Amino acid sequence: MSEARLLLLGAGATGTEAVKNLVLPGVGHVHVVDGRTVTADDCADNFFVTQAHMGQPLARVTQELLVEMNPDVTGSFDVAEPLAFAAGASALSSYTLVIATQMTYPQAAELDALCRAAGVPLIVRADATPRYHADSQPLLLLHR
Repeated sequence: MSEARLLLLGAGATGTEAVKNLVLPGVGHVHVVDGRTVTADDCADNFFVTQAHMGQPLARVTQELLVEMNPDVTGSFDVAEPLAFAAGASALSSYTLVIATQMTYPQAAELDALCRAAGVPLIVRADATPRYHADSQPLLLLHR
């Protein structure tokens, strides 16, 4: 596990929680990609971010807080739109696992194709809209 390289696309509450559960036992490296800044909605949804983080890049804040949980885990981040990052990431195959959240169904299908082509396992939570709603019908897509 300490050699694993994890890519988190979308630093919302669901993705952050999933990655936290891999950081605690010691995943090797976490790379977080999100183009948004921390908003009041993020502070309400995501246990990591607080009002003090408002306006800061969500990818940076999330990555810093995740690696603080385990000193053996390294981290990096990109402030970018997650799907665009994945589509342009020639090194997508350098990751052991991709976790993606806050994607629409078409975005999830595109990411699935990219990960399959690169031979990288994918866990994605997609919905009709990028943000979770209580009455939504989420799609959880897994492949290896």
